Amino acid sequence: MEIKVLTINIWRYFDWDKRKEKLISLLKKQDSDIVFLQEAAYDDRLKEKYKNQVHELNEALNYKDFVFEKECEMKKWHK
Repeated sequence: MEIKVLTINIWRYFDWDKRKEKLISLLKKQDSDIVFLQEAAYDDRLKEKYKNQVHELNEALNYKDFVFEKECEMKKWHK
Protein backbone atom coordinates (compact mmCIF):
# COMPACT_ATOMS: atom_id res chain seq x y z
CA MET A 1 0.00 0.00 0.00
CA GLU A 2 1.35 3.42 -0.93
CA ILE A 3 0.65 6.62 0.96
CA LYS A 4 1.16 10.00 -0.63
CA VAL A 5 2.51 12.62 1.79
CA LEU A 6 2.80 16.34 1.02
CA THR A 7 4.55 18.90 3.15
CA ILE A 8 4.38 22.58 2.30
CA ASN A 9 5.25 25.86 3.98
CA ILE A 10 2.27 28.17 3.56
CA TRP A 11 4.13 31.23 4.85
CA ARG A 12 1.62 32.41 7.44
CA TYR A 13 -0.66 35.27 6.36
CA PHE A 14 1.72 36.82 3.80
CA ASP A 15 -0.42 37.70 0.73
CA TRP A 16 -2.93 35.13 1.98
CA ASP A 17 -5.86 36.49 -0.01
CA LYS A 18 -3.85 36.12 -3.23
CA ARG A 19 -2.31 32.74 -2.42
CA LYS A 20 -5.19 30.89 -0.76
CA GLU A 21 -7.01 29.81 -3.94
CA LYS A 22 -3.75 28.71 -5.56
CA LEU A 23 -2.92 26.61 -2.50
CA ILE A 24 -6.38 25.04 -2.49
CA SER A 25 -5.98 24.19 -6.18
CA LEU A 26 -2.56 22.65 -5.56
CA LEU A 27 -3.80 20.56 -2.63
CA LYS A 28 -6.75 19.27 -4.68
CA LYS A 29 -4.47 18.44 -7.61
CA GLN A 30 -1.95 16.60 -5.44
CA ASP A 31 -4.69 14.58 -3.72
CA SER A 32 -2.35 13.54 -0.91
CA ASP A 33 -3.29 11.14 1.86
CA ILE A 34 -1.44 13.19 4.47
CA VAL A 35 -0.66 16.92 4.31
CA PHE A 36 1.68 18.72 6.68
CA LEU A 37 1.51 22.52 6.69
CA GLN A 38 4.36 24.55 8.07
CA GLU A 39 3.76 28.10 9.22
CA ALA A 40 0.00 27.65 9.19
CA ALA A 41 -1.30 30.39 11.42
CA TYR A 42 -4.00 31.54 13.71
CA ASP A 43 -3.33 34.66 15.72
CA ASP A 44 -6.12 35.65 18.06
CA ARG A 45 -4.92 39.25 17.90
CA LEU A 46 -5.65 39.32 14.15
CA LYS A 47 -8.98 37.46 14.26
CA GLU A 48 -10.90 40.38 12.76
CA LYS A 49 -8.84 40.06 9.57
CA TYR A 50 -7.73 36.40 9.46
CA LYS A 51 -9.18 33.02 10.35
CA ASN A 52 -7.37 29.90 11.43
CA GLN A 53 -5.68 28.91 8.15
CA VAL A 54 -6.04 25.16 8.69
CA HIS A 55 -9.77 25.48 9.33
CA GLU A 56 -10.14 27.86 6.41
CA LEU A 57 -8.42 25.44 4.02
CA ASN A 58 -10.49 22.55 5.29
CA GLU A 59 -13.69 24.48 4.57
CA ALA A 60 -12.72 24.25 0.89
CA LEU A 61 -11.08 20.81 0.93
CA ASN A 62 -13.29 18.83 3.32
CA TYR A 63 -10.61 16.55 4.72
CA LYS A 64 -12.11 13.90 6.95
CA ASP A 65 -9.60 14.55 9.73
CA PHE A 66 -7.44 17.59 10.43
CA VAL A 67 -5.54 19.02 13.37
CA PHE A 68 -4.14 22.45 14.13
CA GLU A 69 -1.75 22.79 17.04
CA LYS A 70 -0.16 26.08 17.94
CA GLU A 71 3.57 25.60 18.32
CA CYS A 72 4.49 29.01 19.66
CA GLU A 73 3.41 32.59 20.16
CA MET A 74 4.63 35.02 17.53
CA LYS A 75 5.81 37.99 19.54
CA LYS A 76 8.66 39.25 17.39
CA TRP A 77 6.44 40.95 14.81
CA HIS A 78 3.40 41.63 16.97
CA LYS A 79 4.01 43.32 20.29
